[in-house]
Amino acid sequence: MRPDKHRLITAKELGQAASESYATVDHWSSLGLLIYRQRGHGNGARYYPANQNLMRMRLIRDLQNRDYSLASIRKSLVKEWPNDGDLSEHVRQVTTITQELVRFLAGYPDYLHRLSARKFEELVAEIVRDMGYDVELTPITRDGGRDVLAYLSTPLGRELTIIECKKYRQENRIGVEFVRQFLWVLEREDQANRGLIATTSYFSKTAMFLEKEHRWRLGLRDFNQITGWLADYGSWENRGNSGLWIPRDK
Repeated sequence: MRPDKHRLITAKELGQAASESYATVDHWSSLGLLIYRQRGHGNGARYYPANQNLMRMRLIRDLQNRDYSLASIRKSLVKEWPNDGDLSEHVRQVTTITQELVRFLAGYPDYLHRLSARKFEELVAEIVRDMGYDVELTPITRDGGRDVLAYLSTPLGRELTIIECKKYRQENRIGVEFVRQFLWVLEREDQANRGLIATTSYFSKTAMFLEKEHRWRLGLRDFNQITGWLADYGSWENRGNSGLWIPRDK
């Protein structure tokens, strides 16, 4: 019996309706291929819009049978459903940055723009934590350019990187004056080892030139580089307990 298309169903019910196993539903969900709503925090139960996911699962299975890569399957899903309202809402209403969400965003980086500014800060903190840093997310107040405090212990001592997160539209580039102000705070007030600005947008040419002038103190990471961070998530390792974390395939 086919479920009502407007009803939310469990992973088991979805698998039965699509003639797929629960393990398949769970795996495709963890890859960010299916739409679901999670009740509760962390490992809360997932509930799936029936009709949308049945169509997605048919397409996924068909493409897998034709040996499509995961990246190609994701592109096909976006092409088939470019304005999937439930998927957008799932990202906008996310309450916890989970490994599944990071993996989803790695496949659909444009959905970074659906996160709130605070959730983008939490995402950056989680990614930097995965790189081996001890991270501290500052309270939601006027933080003076300190959204994330990232500490790293190396053989040469403990270092502090201050991270400012800016969730901007892609056309809203960050200019050199903002970067200069950030540098001033970094050098005069924080006296940290390094400062980094992470954005869902891009930087002006003069801002990037300023980064080159202060390459040992300043880092600028734009939308493309954040996408690279997402792709490397889960692959960082401490080689030989050196305190230096490197992606496994590097």
